Amino acid sequence: MSLLAGLITISLPVPFELGSVNVHLIELEDGYLMVDAGHGTPQCLAALEEGLAQHRVQWTDIKRLFLTHAHPDHIGLVPHIIEQSGARISMHALEALLSEQIASTSRPSIFQEAMRIAAVPEDLQESMLSDLRHNRGDYHQIDSYQPLEGGERITAKHGLLEVLYTPGHAPGHLCLYSPDQRYLISGDHLLRTITPNIAWRPEEDMLARYLDSLEMLKPLDIEWVIPSHGGLFHGHARVADMLSEHHDQRCKQILSFLKDEPLTAHALVGRMWPRGLPPVHHHFAVMEVLSHLEYLRRRGPVTADGGPDGSIEWRAFV
Repeated sequence: MSLLAGLITISLPVPFELGSVNVHLIELEDGYLMVDAGHGTPQCLAALEEGLAQHRVQWTDIKRLFLTHAHPDHIGLVPHIIEQSGARISMHALEALLSEQIASTSRPSIFQEAMRIAAVPEDLQESMLSDLRHNRGDYHQIDSYQPLEGGERITAKHGLLEVLYTPGHAPGHLCLYSPDQRYLISGDHLLRTITPNIAWRPEEDMLARYLDSLEMLKPLDIEWVIPSHGGLFHGHARVADMLSEHHDQRCKQILSFLKDEPLTAHALVGRMWPRGLPPVHHHFAVMEVLSHLEYLRRRGPVTADGGPDGSIEWRAFV
């Protein structure tokens, strides 16, 4: 797909419900900047190679690889792309650290802490890890990269690109904004068809950071949003409001359950999705619920009581 001057989007298959992920090529004076790296599967690689050939782009034309965040469907092909192109990686340091931590252990510390706090039974944790291990091969130790924090500018053939720091879905999530062509490459931060999962992090209020990042985008002059999943769309401020409303409703739902009795995050997931979830989705639901509980705790309507095993029961003030 190519609608904007100097911008190509290639849709790649992924082996889970989303169905596809987009990578983008932005024309530079001496080649291309590639945004994200797809999933590390043979099918994804074949689709990427076909897309590059269709647009007459050689591997060596890719001079820079910009990673919005370190989730499997965005970083899986990084080693292959770097080997073939010699491109320089640009990403947030928090995402490079996350990728290294997950690549180096079968049970990442952030997973252990979240499951302990949420009181997830050990057998369910093992099922979660079994599913998540299928993606471990997509994580890598990235030793050489340009660290970005937001505010940097990249010179493209058709105008400057501004790097925007948009934490929430991932702690080091980045977007790219073109004020000249009025588009936003939004990664997984701003999606129209699904609501991005909000990452839980110890001692951090990730939902507040996500909501703040949405608000930061609203005043920008954006005609097109170019996401990682689904087609490009208009109305970024309206979509940002819809996403904010979704999380407001989720907080209200959590409070409604906690007014009846104190619950752990694991128990809350069972109330909110009573038909049950596959292990990998239960994992994401736990992280999502924990991020909302932390948001509520910091604002007063919820309190947390720690148990001797390190789990936390949450209760609402009536």
